[in-house]
Amino acid sequence: MKLFTITPDFQNREKNYHNDIVARRNSYLPGIKCDLCGQTWARLGIAYPLVDISVLTFDKWLFRPRVVPVDEYKQLRDLVAPLIAENLPLPPGTGFGPLVGRETGLCGDFSWANSWTLLIKQSSYLNLQSLSLKLPKVSIPNLKTKRISGCELYELEIEAWVSLTNSSYYEAEPKICLKCGRDDRKVERIIVNKNSIPPDLDMFRITDFPTHILVTERFKYNVTQLGFSNILFMEIEMEG
Repeated sequence: MKLFTITPDFQNREKNYHNDIVARRNSYLPGIKCDLCGQTWARLGIAYPLVDISVLTFDKWLFRPRVVPVDEYKQLRDLVAPLIAENLPLPPGTGFGPLVGRETGLCGDFSWANSWTLLIKQSSYLNLQSLSLKLPKVSIPNLKTKRISGCELYELEIEAWVSLTNSSYYEAEPKICLKCGRDDRKVERIIVNKNSIPPDLDMFRITDFPTHILVTERFKYNVTQLGFSNILFMEIEMEG
């Protein structure tokens, strides 16, 4: 089995697609300022576009981008936790609900709001589904658009399940703050723990490095065979 990271096809993106998506979500867990380790931080890459936090009875302004003490963040995290599947992460900065914004230009089979937010043409998603790939669920983004028809998009709700091995870091021993949970190590290279790979998905994120999207060899083969555009693959290491 092989795993690959995926990225936009930057070389051909401007020439072929001219696709521009400017969008954000309406709700986020706040970032935190930790009075123990002194760090102010949030984590990019974790989002649940299908989760509607309007079912909560608390003021929605609490879920706007801002910085709060650790205890306040934990209270808000615990409010949202019942809406999320067990064992999925809810770090500071987690986003909820569909993307809201605008889109212009042509699109490839895949479109990117940024390097960690992946959208797919609806027809392309259905093609992949017909091949029995184990794909993430999808959300319909709320995008005002100026483009040709036939480019309706889904956003993929790509969940974070996979962990890195200690060999991925410059320092093998974790440096985790006892209060906020931040691991202060820097990633040297991506080496995935084989034992953490979910057997029932062909696309997922790395829990401790969620801006990277991973796909299986089966996903890469089918996308390549179909000739889908605006996606590049790079094989990564695995241990375990």
